[in-house]
This record gives sequence, C-alpha cells and structure tokens, in this order.
Amino acid sequence: MPPADLTVLPPVEAQEIPVDLVEKFKTVSSLPADDQAKKFLRAFVLEFRGRFEEILDMTAQFTSFSENSKNPTQVVDLNEFDAHRFLEKRDESMTVAELRRKVMGEMDLDKNRRLSLIEYLLWKYQKPVALLFAKPPMTVSEDYLAEFEAAMAEYQKVVEQKRARENQMRALEAQAEGGGVKALAAKNQLAQMKSEDQLAQNKREIDAELRRKKAEKAYKEEDPFKKEQERLEAEKRAKEEEEKRKRDEGRKRLAEKAKTWNSPDKVSPAQ
Repeated sequence: MPPADLTVLPPVEAQEIPVDLVEKFKTVSSLPADDQAKKFLRAFVLEFRGRFEEILDMTAQFTSFSENSKNPTQVVDLNEFDAHRFLEKRDESMTVAELRRKVMGEMDLDKNRRLSLIEYLLWKYQKPVALLFAKPPMTVSEDYLAEFEAAMAEYQKVVEQKRARENQMRALEAQAEGGGVKALAAKNQLAQMKSEDQLAQNKREIDAELRRKKAEKAYKEEDPFKKEQERLEAEKRAKEEEEKRKRDEGRKRLAEKAKTWNSPDKVSPAQ
C-alpha cells in the first residue's frame, strides 16, 4: 500500500508538484529524455515489467520530434509546436487551444512552457509526482533490478542503432533529391542501405528480447511477496521471543522471591 499521505493528493490532471519535491522534479525534468524514461521505469518497475519497451519506443518517438533530433541523446523536452506534432503522431491530437490548456496547463508541471518526457509520462499514465520519488510499495530484489536494468540497456542499444540508421537514410534521401555527383552518390548509398542484409539488426533485436524474457523470468521466479512475508514472519518471531523472554524473567524473579520468603533462615518479625 502507498503511504497514507499519497491518498490525499489531488487528481492527477489537476496536480501540482509538492513543494518538497520541486527541486528533485526539476533535476529529473532536465535530464536527457532517455534518462527520464529510466527514472520513470525504475519508479514503476513492477507495473512495466515485461513491457518496458513500450516506454523506450515512446521515448525514441518523443526525441524524433525535437528541434535537436539529430542529437537524440541530448533531447530533454519539446517546445509547444513540436509537442503538438508528437501528440498528433500518438493519436492524441488537439486544437491549439486544447494543446495550451492540456499540455501547458496539465502536463507542463514546472510551467516552463515546454513538455519534458517525464511530464508526458506522468500525465499519460496518470501517476502522481510523489510516487515518482516514493519507495516501491513492495520489496523488489537487487537481482531482479539488475536484470531489469540490463534488459533495458540491451533494448535501448537496438533503439539507438535503428534511430541512427533512420536518421542517416533521411539525410541521404534529402541529398538524393538534388543534382550532381553528390546526389548520385547519395542515391547509390541509399539503395545499398535498403538492400543490406538485416541479419545483424535482427540478431540484436532477438538478443534484446531474450534479455527481456530473462528479466521477466527472474521476476516470476523470485516471488515479489516472498521477502516481505519473510520479513513479517521474522518480526513476528522476534516479538514472540521477546515476550517469552520477558515472561521467563518474570517467572524467575517471582520464583526467587518465593524462595527467599520460604527460606527457614528467614527471621520472622517480632510478635
């Protein structure tokens, strides 16, 4: 169960950043989009186990609409225009008025008139900001977290390689539209890239999928409730042992007192 104070948060669509989390949120919101995605996935690791690629694919799409899309690892957020284009691609299109009200009114939590990935994810999945920084509601083993991180990294490599290839092909397509020797060379290179054997890319995707399945298997085998049950049982045993110790000490003290009073050497008080 989440901490009690989280239950009194306002509805997500009307939320504001809690005062004590403003600086933390600004720090996360200023990270590259890839790192924002990782922060979101770590915070909600159990909910997105087995489907983290949904968030990583969304991140790649988000960065592709940035004015800095040629350097996707440096993309942090989108301006209003690019945010509108991103939402259109996500089938979440809005009019300009709706965009300003929804994106800049509800999604733009830090009110800087730009949309960061973490702001979009919190809005899309209806997550309170407080939960982004809260401890997971149940124990997750370090082994599973390590597998989850490794699977994410493997998949992210595939996404980055595909993104780089697509960017290169777009640049060649633009160059091929011109004339002269450079245009001809671009056409030839583009044709070569399109006809290239995708075996290596397919292998990378298969490896990433195997890593994801391994992480999922690690989660299923570890039983997320097991450690919590063990902790509660250990606490119960410790409490019972402490109560037994106190009872035994009490009985021992009473026995010693009774022994003292029943001793034949005990001098009776004067009559």
